[in-house]
Amino acid sequence: MRSLLAADTPRPVSSLTGILLFPPTALRRRYEDQGTSRTNVGDASGGGACSSCVRLHPEVCPAVGFVNLGPVELDLSGLPGGTTVSACFGVNDRCDPVKVTRDSNGRLMVPQAPPFVQPDNAPVPRARMHIVAVKPDHSISDHLYGIEHTAPRGGCDNTYDLIPVKVL
Repeated sequence: MRSLLAADTPRPVSSLTGILLFPPTALRRRYEDQGTSRTNVGDASGGGACSSCVRLHPEVCPAVGFVNLGPVELDLSGLPGGTTVSACFGVNDRCDPVKVTRDSNGRLMVPQAPPFVQPDNAPVPRARMHIVAVKPDHSISDHLYGIEHTAPRGGCDNTYDLIPVKVL
């Protein structure tokens, strides 16, 4: 393998996300000398193959965001049995809590859908929820709780899971 001289070293002409453009002859010579094969990608103008482009990452992710609109689980482990719970998601934290019932697995799951979302077209993502818990002794806990989530899975998978909200 021959050494590249400073004059042979490719210099970026322009850079895009995940793509660098180099002068074609220097690029071809550099990768032929190193025995490296790269896949050509389309040029920035969208006009077909670009002989001077090289993909830097093995995969290019689409520019797509992810918002988890799954149900939010409520954790009542710190409250006495027989506690009833109402919850809602609202704009500017204003909403009228709706009674939450246990699902077939015995979990309290609050769907991010009407009647829990008020108004029906409230913006997403929803960062907080209003929860009212009435204990058997009739004392009331009425608070706003943040909705936390796990870190995104990484790579092109930006999905994440919602962490159960611990009701106090």
